[in-house]
Amino acid sequence: MAGKTILITGPTSGIGLEVTRALLVSGAKVIMATKSNDLTRSAKKLIQHPNAYECKIDLADLEQIKAAVKKLNQDFITIDILINNAGVMEPDYALTKQGFESQFGINYLGHFALTNLMINSYPKLERIVSVSSLTALNSSLNYQTFKDHEPYLRSKSYGQSKLAILIFCDVLSKLLSNSGSHTISVVAHPGYSRTRLQRHAKGTLRKVLVFFNKYLKAQSAKNGALPILFAACDPTATGNEYYVPGGESQLKGAPIKVENPAVRLGDEVGTLLWKYSTTEIENILSK
Repeated sequence: MAGKTILITGPTSGIGLEVTRALLVSGAKVIMATKSNDLTRSAKKLIQHPNAYECKIDLADLEQIKAAVKKLNQDFITIDILINNAGVMEPDYALTKQGFESQFGINYLGHFALTNLMINSYPKLERIVSVSSLTALNSSLNYQTFKDHEPYLRSKSYGQSKLAILIFCDVLSKLLSNSGSHTISVVAHPGYSRTRLQRHAKGTLRKVLVFFNKYLKAQSAKNGALPILFAACDPTATGNEYYVPGGESQLKGAPIKVENPAVRLGDEVGTLLWKYSTTEIENILSK
């Protein structure tokens, strides 16, 4: 990875921090896309690295994402790899600036917009790595919940945002291949890893289960970063690979490649989600 320039969202804690640290050690230049100025001590230390650069990207604001990519285009001639890592898990009900349910808006739609803007701004972009979750496999899409809605089912909203990412990567991979682009789209999930992502768990029983599972079943954030790193640097990747932990139930273990489950959903599902996403973003950004 030495000499590559990589943009990563969510680089300041958990798995994103470990991915960023590993990339810097490898000799890559890493653009750390952060939202907040309130950084952890570890993140502040990483940003001081001579090959680390910070930019502000708020995935909850589509207009700010557009402005951020424009600024990146002025500051960086080349970006080789985009890692869509940032995400929120089961927060209290909230809406993005443009009125989307926050998990759908941040985890999926913000990254959808960022990816398409990056492809247009950096035609030599080599690889797009997106991050999904095991919860995607037991989820479905409910278009009525993408925007302001009641009741809010936080776990279902999280799962559908991660399923949307799998579908997006499948469609994007096909579109890139059919257009003759040399850019490839791959996806990964970190298994069950000990991070602060589960901090929004509600209810005493749920909190107790999360606490014990994190220490009895989960792997470290450092090991959870491995599938994402594998996805970013695998020289044999051709597009739409899914990098997951190779242990039991994909909870932990050394990373392996499997088929993107979205392939089995059929083209109609992907076409509908892509049309919805592009229409919503174009309507917002064209104003």
